[in-house]
Amino acid sequence: MDDGRLVLCPVTMNHVASEDRNGRVARANGAYWRRLEIRLASVCDDLMVLMVDGWLDSRGVGRERELFEATGKPITFLKPGAPLSSADPTDRPN
Repeated sequence: MDDGRLVLCPVTMNHVASEDRNGRVARANGAYWRRLEIRLASVCDDLMVLMVDGWLDSRGVGRERELFEATGKPITFLKPGAPLSSADPTDRPN
């Protein structure tokens, strides 16, 4: 955001939006997340993956990576706390 990028974070945006005033949470099923991932991948220029605990095992991150790879859009992997300027889109972890 500091460098002018428009940022979407599906997990944080949707988890907050799913809570009602009484703190109850609506549970979104896998079909919901897949529809959201497909829609976002169609309009986003690139994917930035924050490599926090569990990111490599996340089915959602895996599907997002597949969508971006299939369309040839760049994917950048970011280590927590590392400056964005140190990110290398060619450095792909397994």
